[in-house]
Amino acid sequence: QGQGFEALRVMLSEVLINQSLGSTYFEQLVQPTFDLAEPFIKQQVEQGMFREMDSALILRFISGSFLGLTLLRLMGDPKLIEQWDNLPDLLTDILLDGLAANGDNSSSSSK
Repeated sequence: QGQGFEALRVMLSEVLINQSLGSTYFEQLVQPTFDLAEPFIKQQVEQGMFREMDSALILRFISGSFLGLTLLRLMGDPKLIEQWDNLPDLLTDILLDGLAANGDNSSSSSK
């Protein structure tokens, strides 16, 4: 799975086991990332690119999606390992266009 994934496996296990380290990781890395990205999400809402929603929750949804997929890969999900390079396009389509087959969304690059 590569050295990067092994390092991530160790880091995630440590931040989950060690509450103090987990809090520090959240406060020094995760929260500043949210703080940096939230104005962008708000701007997209204001410009009508995104629906009116809680920007903090949008960020957590996106972050949770990536984290969950990464955890599944670390656990050895063969489908994710096989299709890993296709995930960015799939996630972009789902995030921007949703899952509805009859949606009238035109923001995806695949259309």
